[in-house]
Amino acid sequence: FAVVALGVFVFFMIRSARSYSNFSVVWENEELGSNTAIYKEMNGQMLRFTMDGVTCVNPNGEVVWNFGYNMRNPRVEVQGEYGVIADVQNESAVIFNMEGVTGTITTTKNILNASISAYGVVSLVLDDVSANYITFYDNSGRELDIPPIYISFV
Repeated sequence: FAVVALGVFVFFMIRSARSYSNFSVVWENEELGSNTAIYKEMNGQMLRFTMDGVTCVNPNGEVVWNFGYNMRNPRVEVQGEYGVIADVQNESAVIFNMEGVTGTITTTKNILNASISAYGVVSLVLDDVSANYITFYDNSGRELDIPPIYISFV
């Protein structure tokens, strides 16, 4: 038993003392500008969100698409092959899929929350003086003909 234990100990000591003399970089990306980026994976591709825009990168590190915007408080939701970026406490949102941006939304009320279905249907919780309400949009950003759902605090 002692010989086996000594053999295992020597094996792990040799393994942990390895040094490497060569390596290769698969891909790299230099961070420019703001360091407050949000990263999300969507069907094998990496999405990078900042206050200035979104970039989609494939597994080889190649940019698939990018889109610029100006948001103070971007919040990202991804579901299946669709995603939405909403500027919380502001009035804009961007809808995208694997190929790029499919639509934009501009509201007259501040956005409190956003969600998206796997089919690209967006729901936004909007802030109103007397109550909040939920509105629905298709993946092009067009408001759907569904009556808003009001949420009262009384």
